[in-house]
Amino acid sequence: MQIIDFQGTKVRKLDNRMSAVDACRAIGYSEPATAWTKLRDRNSELLEYCLPTKLVGNDGIQRESETLDMNGVVILCMIARTAKAQEFRRWAAEQLKPIIERQMISGLSLDDIEGYLQAGLMAVSQVRELKAQIETDRPYTEQGKAFIELPGEISNAEMAKQLDTPERSCGRNTFCEWMVSKGYYYRDHNNALLSKQALQKQGLFVTSPTTFMKHGEKCASAVTRITTKGQLWVRSKWNAEFQKSGSI
Repeated sequence: MQIIDFQGTKVRKLDNRMSAVDACRAIGYSEPATAWTKLRDRNSELLEYCLPTKLVGNDGIQRESETLDMNGVVILCMIARTAKAQEFRRWAAEQLKPIIERQMISGLSLDDIEGYLQAGLMAVSQVRELKAQIETDRPYTEQGKAFIELPGEISNAEMAKQLDTPERSCGRNTFCEWMVSKGYYYRDHNNALLSKQALQKQGLFVTSPTTFMKHGEKCASAVTRITTKGQLWVRSKWNAEFQKSGSI
């Protein structure tokens, strides 16, 4: 293991890998361990280049620490966008340059590498969006006849009636609390039930402004209604969960 210096910050390095926490400290995070945990958990792309490695700490004890290779450092700096991030990226490339050359990519500039990584991240994002849309449209296509027979936009109470069966009763409150528990709905400051923006963009729900009286004053709020496509989507989610649990 080597300890190298970036503008007064010590960074632990082993072969072609650097300490992820040290990298976060070097690019300007005041609480690097917390920052690394949040960045890693929110950006799954980092996990592909993250590896537990035994490094010696300040107390002289060897422990497993998460490390990043050059690809991981580039992604970290792209995500972080701190003032020092890009400067650290280029410095890290110089430190790891001999390793990179041995890995037969010496013909690529750092800008080339970053360009390929950005294109790859975009492709991953597009694939995920496509998969999500396929799942959304699956009941829409498999139940085409049912779709034709369904009404237009309906309320939560009307949706609950569709789901209500002798085997499993479903009233408005039961339905709404289930939607909240699954993360499809949330409550605003007026306790109004609203659907997530991502689901609205998929055409599953619509939210319209409304008003209500509170202490003699008219207050603005919103109401969520379920589209025809949304009704099929909700049915598929509801049935999948309770068929799996054996409740229906």
